[in-house]
Amino acid sequence: VRTMPDTTKIIYVASPTYRQKILGFKLGSTGNVKPVVTITSTGLYDPEFLAFAPSGKLYVANGTYGPVQVYPAGAHGSESGEELGGSTIHRAGGVAVDAFGQIYVSDYLSSEIYVWKKDAVGNVSPIRTISGSNTFLSEPKGIACDSHGNLWVANSGNGSLGYGDLIVEFAKGANGNVAPITAIGGNRTSLKNPYNVHVDPTDRIITTGKNPNSVLIFAA
Repeated sequence: VRTMPDTTKIIYVASPTYRQKILGFKLGSTGNVKPVVTITSTGLYDPEFLAFAPSGKLYVANGTYGPVQVYPAGAHGSESGEELGGSTIHRAGGVAVDAFGQIYVSDYLSSEIYVWKKDAVGNVSPIRTISGSNTFLSEPKGIACDSHGNLWVANSGNGSLGYGDLIVEFAKGANGNVAPITAIGGNRTSLKNPYNVHVDPTDRIITTGKNPNSVLIFAA
């Protein structure tokens, strides 16, 4: 779930499985209400995560299909969209866009983070890649940028590296086989298979997890 970065006050929701849609509801909506925005596209395959650029462009990470789908600001109805990272992304885990418009995508299968320059589309190479044994990355899913430009990543599983059940933070501009500057994990945290991560305007870290299903909030 994400909110448009403007005055429209619409909450956007990725609706996976058979619906394959992006739905937008007015902020404050309750009950059985109709969406005010519906995006359908042949490029959507179990959409799980979405992010807005400062320009209003919408980036959607599919759960079972490699590339990220890119839609123009104000998209509504049947949209073909554009793809990003076709030959680079094995399976998109999560997507985030920072205040400068740079696009971050986690790769669930290869345990990597890719960074593309502002407004990148098509089968283009990332400008940075965070990857390797020093990163602690293990089946990363949701990702988010904080007010300092640092990147937060939810490690959803143990994977081959054995660093699951962690929320890790990388410094602004991180590239290559670099260690995170912060890692949240351990039995006191209640983190188990963290799936998504969000950083609120006060830099608190909010994550959702499984086993048990939970929403956890950590101090800035």
